[in-house]
Parts: sequence; C-alpha cells; structure tokens
Amino acid sequence: MSIIDPIALITSGGLIMIATIVFLEIGFLPFFIFPGDSLLFAGGYLSAEGYFSIWALILIVAIATILGGFVAYFTGKKISFRFSEKPPRFIKPSYIERTNKFYEKYGPRAILLMRFVPVVRTIAPLLAGVGGMRLGTFTKYNIMGGFLWAIPIPLLGFFFGRYVPNLDHYVSMIMLIVIGVSILFMIWSVFPKPSK
Repeated sequence: MSIIDPIALITSGGLIMIATIVFLEIGFLPFFIFPGDSLLFAGGYLSAEGYFSIWALILIVAIATILGGFVAYFTGKKISFRFSEKPPRFIKPSYIERTNKFYEKYGPRAILLMRFVPVVRTIAPLLAGVGGMRLGTFTKYNIMGGFLWAIPIPLLGFFFGRYVPNLDHYVSMIMLIVIGVSILFMIWSVFPKPSK
C-alpha cells in the first residue's frame, strides 16, 4: 500500500502527473510502489469535479500504460541474454519458460489480471520480453490490457464523484478499498488454482 496521496498528486500535476506515474509504474520495476489503482479512481473522481475530461483521462492513462508496457517488454528483451547466460538466483530459466507458455495459452486473461494486480502489472511485461514473446502477440495483449485497465476504474471514480453526495468525506476510505481489492487480486493470482 502506498503512502502517496493520489488526490494531492493529481491536483498539483493534473493529467501530466497521472501519465507520468502510470508510465513509470508499468515501465520501470523500481516504481511498482506507485499508487496505480487509487490514482485512476482519484482521477475519475476529480474529473467529475470538473478538473479535466473523463475521456481525456481514460485516453491518457491508456496511452501511458501501453507505452510503459513496451518499455518493460523491450527492457526484458535487452537483458534476456544475461538471464540465459547467468540467470539471477530468484529467476530460474523454468520460470521464464513457464511465463512465456502461460502468455501464449492464456494471453487475454493474463493481460487482464496483470493490469489489475499491483506489482504483477510491472513484472509481467518485463518477463514477456525476457521470455521471448513475439512482439506482435505482446502488442495485441498490451493494447487490450491498457484500455481494460484505463476504462473501468476511472469511470467508477467518476460515477462516485458525480452521483454520490459528500463523497469528499469518504474518498480516502474508498481508495483504501480499491487498494484492498487490488491486493486480493494479487493474492488470488499467486495461489495455485485447482485443476479441472
């Protein structure tokens, strides 16, 4: 859970701040701590307050997350040869192969999950590059995932901001719930599923 205040960030930096944070969170591993989900919800809420257009917000978020995904993917491509020669202890070659096969088999589901799960949305594009996923395949899934993440959460924030009275008294609590749901997604994705 991040200690960064999304409302303060957005009111001080606007759409440029949102785009920058989303791009860094998706594209660069050290920035996985950034408050992606709560930032999108707060952006939707503030768009209902008239700070900017909800559609501009959705487009900016989609573009930033797609570009961030490409940065992570090509970073993975660039360092993949190092992994094959001397992989780090915490990343075994079998992990890379398994990730690649998972992407190939469950691509749309994997992209949907990775966008809504903290940390995973930062690591997954990197491992797609490391694992050698075809650029065309990654591009399709990356664009799909970018819009799938950029649309519902800002619209949810916009809905609450437009139709729920006195939301400003509860917005911090709601964002904590959004973060909590994201963490539940992460836990659900980590534990193995029973085989059918």
